[in-house]
Amino acid sequence: MKLALFLNFLIEGLLGLVFVIKPALLPVLAPGDALTMYLARMYGFAALSVAFLSLRAWLHYHEQSLLENTLFTLAFFHTGIALAQFINELPFKDQMPPGVLHIVLALVFWVGYIRER
Repeated sequence: MKLALFLNFLIEGLLGLVFVIKPALLPVLAPGDALTMYLARMYGFAALSVAFLSLRAWLHYHEQSLLENTLFTLAFFHTGIALAQFINELPFKDQMPPGVLHIVLALVFWVGYIRER
């Protein structure tokens, strides 16, 4: 689980920075209007928040209540993002890679949360 927390920090941290600093680097957002860029940056800050939550839990892995709360929050976050990926109106091919990644991360963190309880 410690590795999953660190990988989540890296993935969410790097993508969060891209979403905040230059969301147009992502092909699906390249032709985006002002509202699209605004929403992408909002997601970027959400991703950065989740990244630093993961880092904190990774650094303080021995703190049981912090670990349980972090695993629950990450599981809920990734479940919600996966659902959002698949219920929007963008073409399915554009949503498949991030949607699958969020499903996998959600499952990893739900299993981790259940084991830690």
